[in-house]
Amino acid sequence: RPPRSLHSHSEAWPIGAAGMRAATLLWASLLGPLRGVSSQPQPPPLPHLSIASGSATVSGFANGGDMAIQVHTAFSSMVSGVCGFAAQPYHCSVQRFTQEPLVEQRNGSGVPRCLDCPDSGRQKTLPFEHCRTHPGVVDVGKLPDFPRRTCGEPPRPGCLDDVVHMYRSRVFLQSGLRDQQTPTAAVVNTAALYAQLLTEPGESMATEFTLPLGHELPTNNSSPPFDGPGACLQHLYGPQKLVPPAGLNAEHLHQFIQYRYHEPDFIAFGERGLLYMPTKCWDKHAECRLHFLFHDCGSRESPAHPPDLSLTAEEQEYARYAESNGIVLVIPRLKSINVYAPQSSAPDVRRGCWDTFGQMQDDYDLQSSKYMSTIGNMLRGILGLEQSVGAAEALTQAPATSPKSMPTAVAAAPPSPIPQ
Repeated sequence: RPPRSLHSHSEAWPIGAAGMRAATLLWASLLGPLRGVSSQPQPPPLPHLSIASGSATVSGFANGGDMAIQVHTAFSSMVSGVCGFAAQPYHCSVQRFTQEPLVEQRNGSGVPRCLDCPDSGRQKTLPFEHCRTHPGVVDVGKLPDFPRRTCGEPPRPGCLDDVVHMYRSRVFLQSGLRDQQTPTAAVVNTAALYAQLLTEPGESMATEFTLPLGHELPTNNSSPPFDGPGACLQHLYGPQKLVPPAGLNAEHLHQFIQYRYHEPDFIAFGERGLLYMPTKCWDKHAECRLHFLFHDCGSRESPAHPPDLSLTAEEQEYARYAESNGIVLVIPRLKSINVYAPQSSAPDVRRGCWDTFGQMQDDYDLQSSKYMSTIGNMLRGILGLEQSVGAAEALTQAPATSPKSMPTAVAAAPPSPIPQ
């Protein structure tokens, strides 16, 4: 069984002279002077990699699953598939359905916006997480036309990619029968929405709604066991069977700087995110796949702050498949306390959730919002749609610096497997 957490490379990992020289040049040429940031040398941005066409995918659990579905919908020209564990339908959080009862708007409601409410939610609004807690009121047929109704046809820039890119997407959805926070009926609604957006949903969508699991991203350590990460990646990258998961390698887990990808005044993201790079993906001539994984934030009753710069047990399971199947794994990290959100109407993004509630902006699930545009910039950077750093080229520069100050996101030392 894997260790409970796997820490990313940082100052504690010596990485060799080539990596040290590369890092020094990268910091000087790419990152420039930093304001309000620790004087410790910073890791570089995401490398520009050779990613196989059509292999960029996303996944997440609960709030992270909602974010994965938002990213898939908004950037469908770049993202070809999604896995949603305990995830609700796109744009459901703020959409009122026919004859759905409203509640008094109040500080801390978490629902400052309400589409089709009498006054857009200023006096009365929807119950928080209404698509999860009351899935029976959701009229899924009201959701598919939102992209074109909002963004036009063809869509205007910065809104959403044309939904035609979603027609042949790969979709995997899962819900446990004992999940009381996101009942299976809520995820069935997500499947129903995708069934209207996919050309061949019977072929391109897979679901698992039959197991007595609770509110969790299931793994082989669940009861009953279910390899959620494996089922997800197998559906996204099949039909050829995936190579069984391999042992983790600590020297393949790196940090990357996140502030390069968002506006200077937006500080919801942590300073660093995580990048797991299998051995073969350091070769610029090797085509690898790309997968973004979004963390959860728990519930109001049982909040879970964003993880630190180590892999959680569930993230390790993804990384094992990434190692053996040539999948580059990108794991963005939010801050535990989002000081960007002083509004009393944004209690959930303040505690480190992705804004899948519409708490920060009217365009929260469009490309133009602060959260979504940041992820879009990360995608473009690693796919080479904007200038970025080549992984191989980052390993050939001088001068050297001390190992203790070396952020290992550019390291390429010989592998050293983690004892299992």
